[in-house]
Amino acid sequence: MNPMDLMKNLQKMQQDMSSFQGKLKDLRAAGTAGGDMVSVVVNGQMDVEKITIDPEAFKAEDIHFLEEVLKSAFNAATLRMRETIQKEMASQAGGMDLSKIFPGASV
Repeated sequence: MNPMDLMKNLQKMQQDMSSFQGKLKDLRAAGTAGGDMVSVVVNGQMDVEKITIDPEAFKAEDIHFLEEVLKSAFNAATLRMRETIQKEMASQAGGMDLSKIFPGASV
């Protein structure tokens, strides 16, 4: 491959990745746990945006259980967001498997 073409491709990839990073704040993923008693929504930057708890589902003595389902819902939401980011990155890269190009990088 011509070195100049390689540089152009790298510059385009850099611009595409910069654009993609700007889109992350607009992505959303939700995770639920405890039979949908708890819901957590995260954005593409892995910030928690919303937590919803069914007030009928918990009593004060259930706080340990509530903590566990919150953790589960958060983990489910972040897993979904990682999957969403990987799909978006793959579409930005024209279907290339970026893990082969950047083996140490993980999303």
